[in-house]
Amino acid sequence: MNGWFVTAGRCLAWVAVALCAACASLPPPPAKPVTHAWPPPEATELGTLAAAAAPYPRLSGLRLLASGEDALATLAALADHAQRTLDLQYYLMHDDASTRALLRHVLGAAQRGVRVRVLLDDLNTAGADDIVTLTRAARREVVLISPYFVPGKRGVALARELRARGVQLRVLTNSLAATDAPIVHVGYARYRHDLLEAGAQLHELRNQLGTPRSRFGTFGSSLASLHAKALVIDRRLLLIGSMNMDPRSARLNTEIALVMRSPALADGRLRWVGQAPGAPTVEGSEPDASMGLQFLLMLLSPFAPDELL
Repeated sequence: MNGWFVTAGRCLAWVAVALCAACASLPPPPAKPVTHAWPPPEATELGTLAAAAAPYPRLSGLRLLASGEDALATLAALADHAQRTLDLQYYLMHDDASTRALLRHVLGAAQRGVRVRVLLDDLNTAGADDIVTLTRAARREVVLISPYFVPGKRGVALARELRARGVQLRVLTNSLAATDAPIVHVGYARYRHDLLEAGAQLHELRNQLGTPRSRFGTFGSSLASLHAKALVIDRRLLLIGSMNMDPRSARLNTEIALVMRSPALADGRLRWVGQAPGAPTVEGSEPDASMGLQFLLMLLSPFAPDELL
């Protein structure tokens, strides 16, 4: 039971901080000189390599990095070979081994005379309207992958609009047992029934790498949790980025995304993994989530508006 009270305290604290943040404002930013991208990027070593690797003249190329190790090594190599400018944009930076390793390479670039600019999460940015516009262009199918999925009334209306045009909407998000932010699950669960009625197919990731949680056990971070953010339209248009499909990401966070018109990526990499062999099981409530956690979220639900999740 001690774990239950710890989790309750954390959730209540999260809600209190969110409510206070909604009423607070940031101090004005200090004056900074206006800076621009380096005008002749092809004159640098990395610019020459990028131009030589382009599939066609005047077209850019993309290379998928299959693992976090590959991504970290690539970031370090880019920092080591930067000659003029180095720009980094992140949602947050933790004091962990990977961050410290990368920042050592970034510091080395700055000490060589490279102009380094770092952009962390800030306020007053947009992007949701562009995603809605892309989604409305679908003719057959929309596949949405988001760990923190808070559709809101606008998302439900969009799902109904897609169904009216014969477009199938499929969503993959975290189950309550798999999410590492249980309070955010409230903003998804309250629209789950409406989404199903609107014709959406909902798929929830289970906490399948760990043992099921006990009915009255503690609630820690799950071993399996979805963190990808992607939008696939008609198996030909692919959006991959940092933005979760929730009001907070749309209105408060600084996000970035790539939109690629590539049937090879949009279709060739999309695979649905079905259930384990055997007869399917029917769950009447949140699978693998304890009764205590479900009860706690039911109590907190009225105090967790969509725009703060």
